[in-house]
Amino acid sequence: MKIFRYFLFVLLFFPVFCASSEPRTLDMTSKGVLKAEIIIQSPEFYSKVRADKLYFKKLDASDNFSNGKIIYSDVRDGDFVMINCDPGTYVVIAASMIEGMDHMVVCFNEDVMNYTKVEVKAGDTVELKGVYVDKNTANFFGSVSELQTHHRKIIGKQLAMVGVQFRLGELNKSLNKNLKKVIDKPVTDTDDQVIEEYKQ
Repeated sequence: MKIFRYFLFVLLFFPVFCASSEPRTLDMTSKGVLKAEIIIQSPEFYSKVRADKLYFKKLDASDNFSNGKIIYSDVRDGDFVMINCDPGTYVVIAASMIEGMDHMVVCFNEDVMNYTKVEVKAGDTVELKGVYVDKNTANFFGSVSELQTHHRKIIGKQLAMVGVQFRLGELNKSLNKNLKKVIDKPVTDTDDQVIEEYKQ
């Protein structure tokens, strides 16, 4: 079954892997660039993986992580995953990766979202470098926030044809400094929104 899911994932995303290697033309007049380097750690196995696909979210209001537009990106710039995006306030809500033959999506808690919250202005390039996230290997059990469950539902609908394993992601507070106060508001967004894609 895992082999079937692996090949299904490859087939679905094969056009991405075969995309042109020509430099991407960026709109730096009306838009900006947001780059993020997210390092996923498994404390139990002492492993580190740099995420090569990320889910960003453009917030409708800077003090509410619930409402906004989710943007998936697999566009790499060195160690970073990037989007060429409209001005606004953004957070990183999840990372996607392949571990062995499993497609893994790590949904981040509010600490990670708050740590990665940045404002992007037209013409600006904003970098989030070296954000360490601890992955809970016990699937979606334990201390699951309402937002993590909410984002899992949205991402899960997009990946319904692919066998995906979801994990929880928590900010590593010993490696990430300058912690901010966490925004804690009830989820008011719907689960049927469409994820925008920024691809190779």
